[in-house]
Amino acid sequence: MASAVDVATFEFENIPFSTIDYLANKTKIFPNPNILKIAQNRLLEKNFLNAQNIDTVRYHEINNLKQLQDELVNFNGKGILKTSTMGYDGKGQIKIENHINAEEAFKILGNAEKIPLILEEFCHFDGEISIIITRNKAEIASFAPLKNIHKNGILHTTTVPAPSINPAQEAKIIDAAKEIIRRLDYVGVLCVEFFVLKNGEVVANEIAPRPHNSGHYTQNACLTSQFEQQVRPMARLPLGSTELI
Repeated sequence: MASAVDVATFEFENIPFSTIDYLANKTKIFPNPNILKIAQNRLLEKNFLNAQNIDTVRYHEINNLKQLQDELVNFNGKGILKTSTMGYDGKGQIKIENHINAEEAFKILGNAEKIPLILEEFCHFDGEISIIITRNKAEIASFAPLKNIHKNGILHTTTVPAPSINPAQEAKIIDAAKEIIRRLDYVGVLCVEFFVLKNGEVVANEIAPRPHNSGHYTQNACLTSQFEQQVRPMARLPLGSTELI
């Protein structure tokens, strides 16, 4: 396949890095395969976001049960324990509260001595906002921020433009997404998910290096779809208009 194409891309992050790395040595690949190392690991992802001065919920790396029990004290006994890898669509995470204790959660998610877990502070939030953003080497274009509602960890509805954020929150979301895509030297479509907390604060949750399910509406609702935006930089074309129609 690599010998038959001028350029390749990917639209799903849970694929072996070794596969993409192999292809990168045979042909051009966008976005940069190294983004997978960050996007596939929740700890590296949170560390990267904080290094760009982008706020996230409080979190800790967890390597054993005692560490988990100690850190829960700082979170008032509640938190969300997650696997650091292979977590998407609600998989690989357990909310620790009254009916599930730390020992049970640690046992369910496996042996953290081999693969570190991550404990995130449990925060009450008004909603999840995602933004689909695209970059080529010369320009950046973003679609309007979206409000997402999930059921059982799966995206259920997306509303665009997001009805529940104010101009200051929208500006913070767009600015953060632009900073992330620049810092990654990213070419293609990137989704960044945020939580809007009850106090109005906006925190980044995760990044998805691909066309995103919250952006499927763009096929019918925008002048340019997120899928065309993924392809245009690779064809050395300017980015298309993200205007809602």
